[in-house]
Amino acid sequence: CTGPLLHCLDEALVKDDQAWKSNVLHVHEKCAEWAPEAYFEGDMIKKLESELARSSKMKCGICGLKGAALGCLFKSCRKSYHLPCARGVSGCRWDEGEFVMLCPTHSSKRLPCERSNSKNKKAAQLQQPSSETVLGDSNSPFPMEMNELWTSLCPTSEWVICGSALSDQDKEILDQFEYHSGVTTTNNWSSNVTHVLANTNEDGACGRTRKVLLAILAGKWVVNVNWLSACLEAKKPVPEEPYEIRSDVHGAIDGPRIGRLRAMQKAPSLFSGLIFYFIGHPLTFKVELDELIAAAGGSILGKADLSSTSLIVYNKEVPKGCNEDAVDEVFSKREAEALDLATTFGCRVVPHTWVLDSIASCTLQPI
Repeated sequence: CTGPLLHCLDEALVKDDQAWKSNVLHVHEKCAEWAPEAYFEGDMIKKLESELARSSKMKCGICGLKGAALGCLFKSCRKSYHLPCARGVSGCRWDEGEFVMLCPTHSSKRLPCERSNSKNKKAAQLQQPSSETVLGDSNSPFPMEMNELWTSLCPTSEWVICGSALSDQDKEILDQFEYHSGVTTTNNWSSNVTHVLANTNEDGACGRTRKVLLAILAGKWVVNVNWLSACLEAKKPVPEEPYEIRSDVHGAIDGPRIGRLRAMQKAPSLFSGLIFYFIGHPLTFKVELDELIAAAGGSILGKADLSSTSLIVYNKEVPKGCNEDAVDEVFSKREAEALDLATTFGCRVVPHTWVLDSIASCTLQPI
């Protein structure tokens, strides 16, 4: 059930005669289709490498082996499977169009393919006599009274909400919101996401996640869970502005708001015209950082292409197992290595945190 074996080089599909190359990735067609983050774009498979890296740490709930990329659609579920293993489990439910599944434990939940049918049923039920007070499945965790249905004229049909680092309580509120409003929710970032719902600390600051940063660059709403609660209480959409996240845990201020305004004004991409070269010790999240730089309009080149307009980026991650007293010395050596190279080409040097700080605040930081 996994389909033919595909070969991928730098995201591009290649023929069997190139499959022997050491940097070629191999994946079964169906496994790639059902991997949550990977997707096909013409003759390319996007984000395959990062998805393989992610799944390599995840054990299958059936066979116990690692490489289990497929997860249950229900957000609170932590089960992962190999596609062939999941196909053999009685009780799993599948959406063959959206490439998502529900495990047997959560099979009573709705799949994306069922939402349009559910909305049609709700519209028909609105025309029923008021004596029918309860709508939907009686086993639903959120039974809905007749007067709790949201009008079909609400803009929620155009919304796609993506959660980021949500707590179990936040996920329950999102599930309730999805049930009452009919809004589309997703675990994965894509260009059609309209809102990123982010977990916040007691100060209202969110973590610096990939989804939050991509939302800032794309000019999407980044809101806290209180917005959902306010919508549920009002039984209709309420303005997002009071619930827009103002800061992150690293001190970046107003990035989501600035990102929205830049998008509305059709401003140039944040890193438009900037060229980056990474030197020295590789970052543990280099694939994600490359994605963010590309989303911000920047370019990443090799050492042979360095010029005076380039930015040399050095790794400022704390090395694993490094003594706290030695951290500053490690950073100084990495910076010195970058500065030596920069002197040769007359270009500037920044730590990788400069890239993240600039994106998080949607403003180029001083160099």
